[in-house]
Amino acid sequence: MKAHHIHPGLLTIASAVVYTFFFWNESMGINLVLFSAALVSLMLFRSDNAYRHKSVQLSSAALLFTGAMVVLWNSTTAVVAHIASFYVLTGTIYAPQLRSLQNVLALVLINQAKAPSNLVRSFARTESQVAKRSFRPWYWMRVVILPLVLLLIFFIIYFNANTKFELLTNNFFDHLFQSLEWFFSAFSFPMLGLFITGLILCAGVLIVAKNNKASEWDANAKIEIGRERTTNKKKRISLIALKTEYRMALILLVMMNLLLIVVNYTDIRYVWVEFEWEGVGSLSKFVHEGTYLLILSILLSKAIVLYYFRRNLNFYQNSRTIQILAIAWMCQNVVLAMSVAMRNWYYVQYNALAYKRIGVFIFLILVMFGLITMMIKIRRRHTGYQLLRLNALAAFVMLIAMSAINWDPWIIRYNLYAKHEAGFDASFCFVVSEKSFPIILENMDRIADEMANGKGLMKYSRDCADIDCFKDNLQYKVDKFIHVYEKESILSWNYADYTTYRYLKANLGGREQLPTNE
Repeated sequence: MKAHHIHPGLLTIASAVVYTFFFWNESMGINLVLFSAALVSLMLFRSDNAYRHKSVQLSSAALLFTGAMVVLWNSTTAVVAHIASFYVLTGTIYAPQLRSLQNVLALVLINQAKAPSNLVRSFARTESQVAKRSFRPWYWMRVVILPLVLLLIFFIIYFNANTKFELLTNNFFDHLFQSLEWFFSAFSFPMLGLFITGLILCAGVLIVAKNNKASEWDANAKIEIGRERTTNKKKRISLIALKTEYRMALILLVMMNLLLIVVNYTDIRYVWVEFEWEGVGSLSKFVHEGTYLLILSILLSKAIVLYYFRRNLNFYQNSRTIQILAIAWMCQNVVLAMSVAMRNWYYVQYNALAYKRIGVFIFLILVMFGLITMMIKIRRRHTGYQLLRLNALAAFVMLIAMSAINWDPWIIRYNLYAKHEAGFDASFCFVVSEKSFPIILENMDRIADEMANGKGLMKYSRDCADIDCFKDNLQYKVDKFIHVYEKESILSWNYADYTTYRYLKANLGGREQLPTNE
């Protein structure tokens, strides 16, 4: 029997069973790649030559690449990128004509939101049967509830009137309660929860929702802004409103450019050229508050420009003036973003690398890309749809690129050898994944020297101040990792965990009983 002839509801239930088998008491690893590949194969087999579309081919390449990164590194970034690639591919298989990533994701989210109702509807033969099965209170009162009430009344009468019936009833309920007790002792509610989760996820992928508006949104979206024509009666009023909006935009853009010139001057002088640690005061305030507020200002700037260049102001006779001012403002925001990057870099130099600091750099790259596309939008009169389309694609490509790096060992290695002002952050060793433990073990002497000199930033919960305490906590983490790894099956396999396990087993081994200090 061909896959597209199989009942979609039954196919979903079978997929949920496989999902439960693959992920019950397992970590992410090759199971994620195998399961996503199986679902994609089902979708492609049931579709009408979707694999011939370029969008499907590119999305498949992204899925294969991120799947390889999951098997190789099994980092959180790789797992997230693989799941994102899977849903992008799902959307392109069902609607390969979609031009934008945001509408592909909208289609997938709508389909996922309708998954429970779609699953129920799949077991009905026709739409009229679904309508007939809708909830009707009075119907169920007459057909079900009233007979049950009458049955209960007669049961109570017979129970009290007939001793043999009473004995038979008591024996029946004794056996029933014993059976229920055995069932609930053997039954796993977490496994049921995993199965239900898999059922909903698979229904969102394998059963296509009707009346999905995402395709309609994408078809109606335009790349370039069109001039809105008005009737003669409204033309004078529209022209006055347009002149007013133009003057508001002109005044605002002039003032904001002048203000930002001063801000950028202070940043270039005191952050880029004449930066001194002593003149900063609170480094945390200098970086955290300054970074977040400056990023907020950049995002607000983009929102303001989007508002003013949304319609007919693009075609106003003096629009070139405000176009130049808006592009100048965006260029100044690029300089501002570079200043934010400098602040973040100083913080890394002083306190070492961490997840959020890397995240700021990546976010700033996307922000600067967004500013460049904003300038292109102003110059070429692109719509907000086109702007979002380019930036969504850039964010997706960035996520895929990030999955290629095994971040945790790389961060630890950099922090060990960079010689930061605040010393090596020993507490961060217990934040990163176990894949970093081989590097930590190889550099234990360096960490001991840092802690002996009082430079290690020991801030984790046990407040260890010496290398012996550090080693005890590391040994506990190693034992726990080995204990969990040995309980998992081949479904959780990935190269990074496998090599880490072999290294730790060979160098530290594992205690038979885990410590009880956590």
